[in-house]
Amino acid sequence: MTCRSLFACGILLAVSACASDSKVRLDEPYSPPLARALESRSEFAPGDAIEVEYSRNFPAIEAYPLGVGDALEIEVYSHPDLSLTTTVAPDGTISYHHIGTIPAAGRTIEELRAHLAEALAAVVPNPVVSVFLQESDVRVARFLELLLRHPTGALREVKIGAEGTVSLPGIGRVQVAGLTAEQTQNLLNERLHDALPTLSVYVALKTQADDVFTVWGEVMKPGRYAMQGELTLLDALAIAGGPTPYAELDKIVLMNYPVNGEPAVAQLYNLADALEHGQSLAGVLMRPRDAVLVMRSGIGDVNTWIDQYIRRNLPFNIGLTYRLNP
Repeated sequence: MTCRSLFACGILLAVSACASDSKVRLDEPYSPPLARALESRSEFAPGDAIEVEYSRNFPAIEAYPLGVGDALEIEVYSHPDLSLTTTVAPDGTISYHHIGTIPAAGRTIEELRAHLAEALAAVVPNPVVSVFLQESDVRVARFLELLLRHPTGALREVKIGAEGTVSLPGIGRVQVAGLTAEQTQNLLNERLHDALPTLSVYVALKTQADDVFTVWGEVMKPGRYAMQGELTLLDALAIAGGPTPYAELDKIVLMNYPVNGEPAVAQLYNLADALEHGQSLAGVLMRPRDAVLVMRSGIGDVNTWIDQYIRRNLPFNIGLTYRLNP
């Protein structure tokens, strides 16, 4: 049995009272502490479209990490026979007189020079070694050339698949659902830098998927989730891990996403009362992009709480009208 069905079997809830078409003030006999603000949730979800823009970095020569294909000229003062022009091989190494194979990729010019000077000391006394970079970022140049042949150039718009992944040039397939734009950007750059260290990407949300819903407040796993088939309010709470010990079960708000020009509606459900009477919430269905808000115990004025702490965090504007079902 799934967590959703276990939760549903264990908690039978019902809609309290009838809905009112006008805004209702709730006067509860509480002396509550100040409500804590909800954190804005901006995690990516399946179906979201994101923009990924590639850009080239130009590090100072002393900080530049050598890469495959880079062309080098090596000179040893007073020993022209030890001079060499070479290219970093696909395995990241170079071959040099009297020394053999030397790791070069990932090292700076100075690090490679110091290594050569130390190794050559066994061949000539006190060698003075110079290393010059003749051609750099060859792989990046080729990658950008291919990238810029695309109609959108260095910008890619990709949709997060049902499994929560995206596939990008130079990076491959990466799991991004559940991450913020900043976390996704850091992850993509980490993958990209392994092969192309002087390239970076910038990530931004283009459009949100319609088939998602949000659960905030006093639940075990607040966040944004993908809708899969018909979903009730009870299902949404189960997917979010159920209420925390601090949840006020008689103040569960369902914010309906506005469609067809309708105003957004905030509907309040008294789940504690439903629990007491052993009823069910099977008829309260979620719609795409709806938001469920579970209040913290001690919140008295629901309207003020919504005005101060919810409006600025919702993925839509409820500035027109809303109603509360007391």
